[in-house]
Amino acid sequence: MKEYEFLNPSGNITALVTKDVPRENYKEISQKIMKDDPNIEQVGFLKKNSDSIYRLEMAGGEFCGNASRAFACFLVKEKYVNTNKFEISVTGFDNLIECNVEKRGEDYFSTIDLKFFKPINDFIENKTLNNQEISVVHLQGISHTFLDQKKFKFDKDNCMKEAKKIIQELNLINLPAVGVIWFNENQINPVVYVKNIDSYFLIISIVHTKIYQIHF
Repeated sequence: MKEYEFLNPSGNITALVTKDVPRENYKEISQKIMKDDPNIEQVGFLKKNSDSIYRLEMAGGEFCGNASRAFACFLVKEKYVNTNKFEISVTGFDNLIECNVEKRGEDYFSTIDLKFFKPINDFIENKTLNNQEISVVHLQGISHTFLDQKKFKFDKDNCMKEAKKIIQELNLINLPAVGVIWFNENQINPVVYVKNIDSYFLIISIVHTKIYQIHF
């Protein structure tokens, strides 16, 4: 029986497939999981490097910070004994990622440390949208477009259609993954597009990570 874990990092619902499956099957499996459960927004796959480092491979080969944090929580819960600081490998990011996980009651809280070796301004591209200057931040495996909700209205019912339009207008459609993030003073509303699996999803912002086991 195939298994996956149901991970909830900041509302970015992620299925983590724990059975070893060929990479060429990632798209088919991820599409099946998301079709069977519309609450699942993305799918990752558990691997283990030859140097005993656990690896998270996202279905589209993208990088996802939320999934990486949830993966770290999963490892503390299921793989490590008395260990809460360790490194992982993730698609879309060349370097190892340092993780720190804390268990509070039944919940797990995690932080990750991404090592960049260039000034932050080297990752930022300025673009114009609707005659307004915006910033696009290009990280390994994913790029993010930031939209101030005072200038760009966020409409939950139409945000995926709007995000697709914005990604096309900014000529970002061929990147591995793109996040369109509407923000105000205390909340973000991200829509993420993953090219290899042609998938858009809305992330609902909450604050902690929960792990459940599900069979399919």
